[in-house]
Amino acid sequence: MYATRSLFRTVAGRIAGPIAALLTAALPAAAQVIDTVTPATAAYGTQVTISGSGFGAAKPKVLLSNAEPKLWKLKVLTFSDTEVVAQVQKAPAGEWTLQVQPKGKGQSRIGAPSPFTVALPQDAVFDPPQCAAGVEMTMTASSCGSKKGSIKVGGVKAKVLSWTAGAAAATAGDGAPADTIVFKLGKKTPVGPQPVTVKNTAGEVTFPAAVDVHEPDPGGGGPGIPGNPYTSAAPGITFLLDGVASPVYGPPYKDFLNQGTTTHKVWAQAQDFSKIEVWIDYFSNAPSSPDKVKTLQQPKVHIIYSTLGGVWSTTNNPAVGDVIPGTSATVTVTGQVQSFFGPSFGGAFSGTLVKVMGAGPDTISITGGFFWTISSPG
Repeated sequence: MYATRSLFRTVAGRIAGPIAALLTAALPAAAQVIDTVTPATAAYGTQVTISGSGFGAAKPKVLLSNAEPKLWKLKVLTFSDTEVVAQVQKAPAGEWTLQVQPKGKGQSRIGAPSPFTVALPQDAVFDPPQCAAGVEMTMTASSCGSKKGSIKVGGVKAKVLSWTAGAAAATAGDGAPADTIVFKLGKKTPVGPQPVTVKNTAGEVTFPAAVDVHEPDPGGGGPGIPGNPYTSAAPGITFLLDGVASPVYGPPYKDFLNQGTTTHKVWAQAQDFSKIEVWIDYFSNAPSSPDKVKTLQQPKVHIIYSTLGGVWSTTNNPAVGDVIPGTSATVTVTGQVQSFFGPSFGGAFSGTLVKVMGAGPDTISITGGFFWTISSPG
């Protein structure tokens, strides 16, 4: 009886083996296919998720190919038979075929159904859009990549201070994470609208007339600020009085009033003995930064214009701000404003002034005023 059972198991085993093999051979193999690649556009450092099937249990390769013989590899971060996450490395810009190469002898590459794009930087926004040589700027764009590249403005190399991919709370035009690049313009950057050339691992792209470069601000070691009709050796002051060019005043000076506060009086006198005074108050110790704009906030900005025949003003008492009704004054200061012995500064002014004594029209209008201080008298 026991011999019969043993013989039955042996015969059954010999039959079951071939049957199992036949059944296994009859089952279809897992399809080798890429269903999706996300995202479909990327730059250096971008993580790409590849979904599909038949990638195998071992670590596969992820490749970029086109008509050229050279293949470009992506760095595989995680993998399974149905999903591979890989990171884009150095690859030229353009459209590619993304392929997964399962591990094993004789395995064929699995190609993605749609092209995969390695992009150059795009959708660039520059802040500020106007600046001087030697000033820091920020560029926000997409597809810059995580590896630090280089920037030229007007053909002059800029110093890249930081290169950050996918800055938080910032997105490019297509909703993709934006990249933020902070750079400093070279001192020899030419003046005027200049192209910005960005070079990264994918190649090089130029944004034409992207930045308007002006001359350095006063006090910054440069020749002056935009619109300065005078040289640094012979600065002066000019404005339009009711649409008519004023006499040439110069050179302007600055007084520091109110016992060293940040109130300044900038004044100049013409050969006909007329005089222009611009009073500016910066509230407290003004920081050394450019582009300070102040409008009339009693008694923050005042203008006084005097001739041999009369005096026009926005205030009866500039020191305390006794503002005359109907007057106005605006001053835009560009440059550094520092302590008593700080550098000079310059800017523009305009206003509506009322006659306070003498003969002449009841009101006058000053536009297009420009000043650039050079020293502190006394």
